Amino acid sequence: MTSRLVRWGLVAAVVLVLLLIPVLVVARPYLGAVLGLGFGGQKASLTDLHSVDDLRARFNADSGSPRLVLLVSPT
Repeated sequence: MTSRLVRWGLVAAVVLVLLLIPVLVVARPYLGAVLGLGFGGQKASLTDLHSVDDLRARFNADSGSPRLVLLVSPT
């Protein structure tokens, strides 16, 4: 009886660890932001653009690095 119980406990522990590893990998940036831990990434900021030329200038200035363009419409 105890041998079966120990075996199920080990299986449950292994399954828990195998499920927890991908969760921690995915949640790492968010945990770093919440806990105040830096992971060596660049600090991102939002820039208010007023024309297409502003967008083009900012986009070309950051060549070689990943960029995210967020378009917000008031309607």
